[in-house]
Amino acid sequence: MSSLKHNLPSILLILGELIVGILLLIKPESFTRAAIILLGIVLLAVGVVYLIRWLKGRDRGEAGAGTLLFAIVALLVGLVCVFGVGWIMRLFGVLAVVFGVFLLISGVIKCKSYFDGRKAGLSVSPLALVSAVLSVIFGVLIIFHPAGMVNSIWVFAGIALIIEAAVDFIALVSGRKKA
Repeated sequence: MSSLKHNLPSILLILGELIVGILLLIKPESFTRAAIILLGIVLLAVGVVYLIRWLKGRDRGEAGAGTLLFAIVALLVGLVCVFGVGWIMRLFGVLAVVFGVFLLISGVIKCKSYFDGRKAGLSVSPLALVSAVLSVIFGVLIIFHPAGMVNSIWVFAGIALIIEAAVDFIALVSGRKKA
């Protein structure tokens, strides 16, 4: 029993990783929406607590501008998360396109550098050209299909969390056997 009590935080972390990983694989967009809304609710609660703290401190002459500023920022970000979840989800797509453009430009610059280096007679690794071409390909894919890339990132995160949970579980079990 004491072993279970001692390992309870690790067990809860493993279960959390596993649940979040599975949810990200099954319904990445729905889970992300729910997580953003939950974050907004938490920020609203934190903002209210800090606003109350500031109001009470003001009555005693202990109110700090930092407390009020933190309360206002937490409330505003919380409101945006709760009521602007659709806007935030679309923002992921915009960020993906910006990243795609960055990859495309980076790939073109790498290609030019590779061929300039070869023309100048420098020793240039062919892997640099492979990296450049991959950057161009991925940049184009992301630019023309940003929503798919965002969902792919969530699926990758889900798989990573499930693997992390498995590794944590193995480490926990093997650590218990050694003890």
